[in-house]
Amino acid sequence: MNSQFYPAIPERMEELVQLLREKLGEEFGFIDAFTDEVAATPIYRPTATVGIRSMEVRNTWLLDLAGRQDDEDCYGKLVEVIFEVTIHAPVSYGGYICRGFFCKLRDALNESDTFRITRISAGEIAYDRSRRCLCMPIDLQEKYIL
Repeated sequence: MNSQFYPAIPERMEELVQLLREKLGEEFGFIDAFTDEVAATPIYRPTATVGIRSMEVRNTWLLDLAGRQDDEDCYGKLVEVIFEVTIHAPVSYGGYICRGFFCKLRDALNESDTFRITRISAGEIAYDRSRRCLCMPIDLQEKYIL
């Protein structure tokens, strides 16, 4: 198996956070969901946490993925990772800031040569009483060959 197609998940999360900081860092703060870093409560600046919602590894016939029709044995594993990015925004900013973040995130990922996002979806904007802010989850699905 060729592992060059499959970056380590913690490194991939760092790359995602770095890309978001480069593209959106002037307007939004970013926190890795798996660090000890804690966001201020209440939120005074729109901030996003980046984590992993799920990861699935399954055996697959790679020729089907590549659209090839030759007889070579080409069997491997398909890895699907869903990153969860949650935007937290002060209530005074209103829900539009969450939708604006989603659009800017989508554009940044579309312009990126590093990420192969196959699906991006946003959840509902909700008020988080414990953090006293608006929250909106965003899922980013990416696929790798292992």
